[in-house]
Amino acid sequence: MTAMFARRNPRPLLRTALIVVAYLCAFIILDLISRQFEELRGIVAWYPPAGLTYALLLVFGEGFTPAVTITLLISSVFIYHMPQPPYLLLLWALIISSIYGVATAFLRHRIRFDWQLRKSRDVTWLIVTAVFVSALLAVLSVSSSALSSDMPRNEVLRAIFIWWIGETVGVLTITPFLLIHAMPRLKQFAEAQPVRSPARWSFPRPTLSVIGQAFTIAFMFYWVFGARGLDEFRPMYLITLPLIWIALDHGFKGVTTGIVVLNFGVMLAMWFFRLDLAHLGELQLLMIVNCIVGLLVGAVVTERKRAEEDIRSLLRQVQADKDMQDRLLDSMSDEVWFADTTAHFTLANPAACETFSLKSAINTDIQQFAESLEVFRPDGSPRPVQEAPPLRALEGETVTDQEEIVRLPLSGELRYRLVNASPVRDAQRTIIGCVSVVRDITNRKRAEEETVALQAQLQQSQKMDAIGQLAGGVAHDFNNLLTGILGNTAIMRSDLPASDPLVANLNAVEAAAHQAADLAKGLLTFSRKAVVTAVPLDMAEAIDTTLDILKQSLPATLEIVRDYEQTVWNVLLDQSQMTQILLNLAVNARDAMKGKGTLTIRARNEVVGQEYVQDHLLARAGEFVHLSVTDTGPGMSSEVMQHLFEPFYTTKPVGSGTGLGLSVVYGAVKQAGGWITAVSTDGAGKNTPQKHPLDGKNILGGIEQICSGATFDIYLPRCLEEPTQSFTPSPLSVDVRGGTLLVVEDEPVVLAVAQALLSRSGYTVLTAPDGASALKVLLDHPTDIDLVLLDMTMPGMTSGEIVHAIRTLDPTVPILLNSGYTSNDTVKQMLAESSVQGFLGKPYELDQLLKKIQQLLHRG
Repeated sequence: MTAMFARRNPRPLLRTALIVVAYLCAFIILDLISRQFEELRGIVAWYPPAGLTYALLLVFGEGFTPAVTITLLISSVFIYHMPQPPYLLLLWALIISSIYGVATAFLRHRIRFDWQLRKSRDVTWLIVTAVFVSALLAVLSVSSSALSSDMPRNEVLRAIFIWWIGETVGVLTITPFLLIHAMPRLKQFAEAQPVRSPARWSFPRPTLSVIGQAFTIAFMFYWVFGARGLDEFRPMYLITLPLIWIALDHGFKGVTTGIVVLNFGVMLAMWFFRLDLAHLGELQLLMIVNCIVGLLVGAVVTERKRAEEDIRSLLRQVQADKDMQDRLLDSMSDEVWFADTTAHFTLANPAACETFSLKSAINTDIQQFAESLEVFRPDGSPRPVQEAPPLRALEGETVTDQEEIVRLPLSGELRYRLVNASPVRDAQRTIIGCVSVVRDITNRKRAEEETVALQAQLQQSQKMDAIGQLAGGVAHDFNNLLTGILGNTAIMRSDLPASDPLVANLNAVEAAAHQAADLAKGLLTFSRKAVVTAVPLDMAEAIDTTLDILKQSLPATLEIVRDYEQTVWNVLLDQSQMTQILLNLAVNARDAMKGKGTLTIRARNEVVGQEYVQDHLLARAGEFVHLSVTDTGPGMSSEVMQHLFEPFYTTKPVGSGTGLGLSVVYGAVKQAGGWITAVSTDGAGKNTPQKHPLDGKNILGGIEQICSGATFDIYLPRCLEEPTQSFTPSPLSVDVRGGTLLVVEDEPVVLAVAQALLSRSGYTVLTAPDGASALKVLLDHPTDIDLVLLDMTMPGMTSGEIVHAIRTLDPTVPILLNSGYTSNDTVKQMLAESSVQGFLGKPYELDQLLKKIQQLLHRG
């Protein structure tokens, strides 16, 4: 209320004025009613205005005291017509209002009084202060009146008693009723808040219980006050019984209404039944008993109901929290385990139970449960039972991100798990249990291992590509040298008679050069830079044809098992490469089995999906023919598997092999657009799988176990075209007719040999060591040159730039490409575009060179 007076906004001041005026009016009305029960001058048996005043002071605070003072002064002058001088009346009003103000301040600030009376302590303090304040006011008021008048002394005590009881009954009757039913809305009005209508009518609804209570009150009033012949004995305290019923049924809110009804009824009964005022003291005691009993019982009942409701609300909250906990645990994919100090599980979520096929984990002994499982450390060693994370947590240890491997009981599957366990402590830090959270990280581990495998595949592929580049470069330079050797050998042979002893030496040189040329051809195949002619092949027929020829060179103790699908798809492959693939794999298997065992060759149609591609770096999705070659030898060690397809790597004794067999297979398969993988036992005949780094890797169960030996799996793309009939072209006769040839070659030895061979064959030979020199020769001889023999690897200008420049100077001159290696796609593109007319690989012999030149010169 003080805050209300302090505001400068006129609207709050208006609300304050309205409240004061309403208080004054209500006080006067209640004062006039109470005068009907005046026993002595200025002293009434029941004083409701005191209850109104006390209620307003408790709500608005001691700041409302001036309004109380003014109201008391007006009442003394205009209602009770007190004979004292005005200043004494003002002093009296100030004393009365100050006593109420002090009592209010004591309750509000010292006791922390809740004016809404939510607890029984507040009701008790209201009763105590009402009794003491009323007694103090009675003593002061009656004593001052007695001193200023001729009131007999024997009347003083009676007057004090009547004042005290009447004031106390007025406060205990009106104050609780107003605090519960009226003051909350008046407070809202004073604070400019929207005045909320009650959710339900403040008074009890006319239920059967309420009707019974009203009938009982009416009957009790009639029996106590209206029945005849009860002058000497009136059981007035029976009226309290319905009030107790109301308190038990409706609580504090209902009993405040009941007290008002009963006490008003008592006063009305006195007036209506015209009872003798000799019973006034007894009636006052009846009313004060009604107030105290009703308020205390109602407060206790309400507080108990509120406590019960709080308990029910708490139980509902606990149940809601439990339901939420259950939903959270049910929705978690991680396993959650709770255990008590007896080392028994008390709770496990569905994920935990499903993992180990448990109906319930409650009361499961942790140690026995751990003993029933196969658990391994990350390094694969068995984990002791005492290292189980829940047992360690119960000892006070916190386990963080511990990895373990568990074999599931039913499926036998190995699963990687990440375990976190910690002790659960109470407020005194005493361990009362533990909680473990387990996450299945098998997929993560699989992804990590697949990443490692893919990185190994990528490194191996890059290494193989680098070795291929090196091998191709070596083969190119080697072929240049071999061209010079074979050319000079041919020149020397042509100058010697057939009977010359040196001819045999030249033949040996030529044979060695051819063997070296085969070695270079193998390197080119590995590096995928050999020029091949891929045609549609019937896979089954190609395998059978090759095996029929191969079988003649294999020992009889080696059995060949053919296992084909009924209809194997066609592939696009050079027949010579098909022969190289099967020949090298079969020879490798024969040597591994030492000529005795089983060689199994399978052919299947397969559709490769993305799941397989993710595990194999070189693979791609699509339709493929899967060619599998398996032997029954001892297999290969992991060290051998690391270098399996590298050129010149061999485990055979010196002189027993070149180390190019599997390199040729690798290059031929990759050049055909496929890929090859290898799986083997450990090289000692033990059933321990080994894989090549280019192959994919599975975890937790490993790859499929094979009985023994090695298996090479080759995937070749399906070809939708039908195979064509192969043919053998008729040989061309060498008929040299002469002409002018331009030889463009950067290798001096090859250039000299080509010039000598072609000059001896009747051609006029012009030479150029690079592209710029070749263009200058063309400019100097614009119409004389009949053919250009061009090496593809030239300094300064690329072969493509040289060809383009030649075509600018002479669009019709034939160009014959030759090289120690080249890109198959580059040769095909140049031939398809007719920018060049032919290709001849190094090393070449004179007959090959002359046939090709004659073919191009006379192609029309």
